[in-house]
Amino acid sequence: MRLLTASKLLFSTPPPLNVATPRELPRFISLRRYRAEDRHACLSLYAESDEARAMLRLRSEFEEFLDSPDYLRLVLTDGLQVVAMGGVGVAPSFRWDLAWLVYGIEAPWHRGVGLDTVLLLARICALPRPAEPIKLVLSSVPGNPPSHEDYGFQHQGRMPTLKGTVPLDCGAAMLDGAAWKRCADQLTALGLGLNGASARAIDV
Repeated sequence: MRLLTASKLLFSTPPPLNVATPRELPRFISLRRYRAEDRHACLSLYAESDEARAMLRLRSEFEEFLDSPDYLRLVLTDGLQVVAMGGVGVAPSFRWDLAWLVYGIEAPWHRGVGLDTVLLLARICALPRPAEPIKLVLSSVPGNPPSHEDYGFQHQGRMPTLKGTVPLDCGAAMLDGAAWKRCADQLTALGLGLNGASARAIDV
């Protein structure tokens, strides 16, 4: 299964990213890098999510993700409270780079207000503006297929985690420089910025 999905991720060409217009955010939402003191709040978000049961076997890997410097981790806050978080990392490949968007989680009481879209935009903007198209890979837990179909993500199959804990659904879309610029413009229009945060190279 891993080999088949990995081959599809490497060789298939999914649709281009469709940059939809995000909704207006609630007041006091801000974006910043994850900090060590956010760990407890992010673990609480993880435990309170609707997919917590499906992700139970992934908790130890989520904890390692929080403690690892490999991925850039971003959080959205409402005032001082962490209400959403997600990570992004880039894996170089011989055909095109793969940008992995992982662990997008939002507080249940903040769902439906557009935080998931802001996390998507922020993680895309944390990538260098691509001179050549790169492939965005969005993973999600079983029973919760990759979202953002309106952004053009196409289901690629399931790939077990590196530890083989549980297979994750993967969706993909192609990102070029023009689409990256539209994402950056939309993030700016929402009054949010990355303050120099950028995605890091990862080994998958």
